[in-house]
Amino acid sequence: MLSEKETKEIQTLLYLLEDSSIADEIEKHLLERKDLIRQYIAHTPDAIQNVYLQSVLRKLVSEEVFTDFSQWLQKGCKDIFEGGMLISRYMNPHIDTQPYFEYMHKCHQKVLSNLPVYPTPTDIVRSINLVLFKKEGFHGATENYQHPENSYLHQVIDKRKGIPLSLSVLYLSIAQRMRVPIFGVNLPAHFIMMYRDANEEFYINAFNQGVIFHKPEIDAFVKNAQLTPKPEYYNPCANIDIIKRMLVNLRNSYISANNTDKLNLLENFARRFFPEYFMSSNPDEPSEEE
Repeated sequence: MLSEKETKEIQTLLYLLEDSSIADEIEKHLLERKDLIRQYIAHTPDAIQNVYLQSVLRKLVSEEVFTDFSQWLQKGCKDIFEGGMLISRYMNPHIDTQPYFEYMHKCHQKVLSNLPVYPTPTDIVRSINLVLFKKEGFHGATENYQHPENSYLHQVIDKRKGIPLSLSVLYLSIAQRMRVPIFGVNLPAHFIMMYRDANEEFYINAFNQGVIFHKPEIDAFVKNAQLTPKPEYYNPCANIDIIKRMLVNLRNSYISANNTDKLNLLENFARRFFPEYFMSSNPDEPSEEE
């Protein structure tokens, strides 16, 4: 609950925002106080002011996310969880993302605590599986598969369920923190991962509790789906490709739900960074096997 002093501070800043000559400066102050704005929105009984505040918050957060995402791209897209959470932040400006980064750090620490002194690749996968799927309870979304909440990382963490891509991003986030060579694989209709080093390689299915499998299973999947085999179905993809696929999944979700407001907002982000974004395919449509 906001104090009287904090309430007056937000009200004063909103009043000053109406002065166009100082609006830019006031927006900077509001951006620094966005956590207070979120609390103010949650408790204000004034519906009109609430709508206005939400529009102010969206504008402030959107500009911040555009800057942060540009920097993420310039840094080489190294942290896949950060890239996914930037999409969550842009589309859901009311959320505080810091607790989710802290949560993933705790999961990482739990995985490390379960490893033997000299872990094998299989030991590492088993430890991540134990933490994410057994102790933390993450599982595949088998109902309302296309719902946007199954793609946004913060909601996947809140609800402990997601689609192959979003669950894989959590998995990859832990692996990347450990500097373990686990990568995403852009298999159509079912995003998967692979472990690959100089001596060993195998595949991992996050949607099926992290089960390990091998190339013949992908061969069978490709054949059953009547697809033409391509190298990208078997080899690691870049983090930026994972983010693009996340955007496509969300786009398809909003088209399916006929949610034009969210669709337009998402496409505004996509146009800014990925002009080639507009696709008609649905990469994470569940296969018959699921």
